[in-house]
Amino acid sequence: MLDDKVFQKRVDRIRHHIQETGSDFVFLTPSPAFQYLTGLDLEMRERLVGLLLTADDVPKMIAPAFEVSNLLSGTWINEILPWEEDESPYSLISETLSSKTAGYSVLLDNNLPLGVYWSLEKAIGGFKSAVSLTPYLGEMRIIKSQAELDLIKKAGRIIDSAVMLAFSKAQLGMTEMEMKQIVQNETIRLGAKPTFAAVQFGANSALPHAHPSTRELTTHDIVLLDCGCSLGGYNTDMTRVGVVGAPTDEQAHVHSIVLEAE
Repeated sequence: MLDDKVFQKRVDRIRHHIQETGSDFVFLTPSPAFQYLTGLDLEMRERLVGLLLTADDVPKMIAPAFEVSNLLSGTWINEILPWEEDESPYSLISETLSSKTAGYSVLLDNNLPLGVYWSLEKAIGGFKSAVSLTPYLGEMRIIKSQAELDLIKKAGRIIDSAVMLAFSKAQLGMTEMEMKQIVQNETIRLGAKPTFAAVQFGANSALPHAHPSTRELTTHDIVLLDCGCSLGGYNTDMTRVGVVGAPTDEQAHVHSIVLEAE
């Protein structure tokens, strides 16, 4: 999606921030911030995967040994420290860091699980200070390059195409779940990752974020699709509303009120 140099420049800014703030290291687990720096779209699971950054060393990832080859194929980061099933990843982090007697000053993302925080703190002998890196990451992320804007626009076109295909294939008797599947399949076919799809017919359309069900499509139903996708970590959120057949007088009246309000 994005060139490796983009991620390298981002990490260089974080390393400079570590130095500026007098911190010792940054540690991130799978999250939007993790993907922003590594390019890897991972879920937080029971086996620890993390990104370790210091001001004066190359970026390192910590990961289960059996996942290393797969991770290397998807990230620009070349150094991954493996841990085996009978080893503690937190001990590995402690051994990797330079020993200190006065405790560590760390920068952590707000998405870091509390259990990881406690385990890391215990393994390195306590934190001198623990500060959120999230505000600084937010400052970085709010300014988008042209390449990022292009990805956002492409993601928007993909989810728009997927939603409109679902509308074009809608037929009486189709369930909400079946229509959702059309959206997700088309999103994948076009190269993006489905993130959510609320498909709601009739009275269900009045329920915010209701889960798609086996409710079948009938004449005069309002059809609400609230769907999103992710492309390289850049997300969309699009809502479209239609009606089956000619709208009723009440539906047309409500629609006119909404148009006037806009």
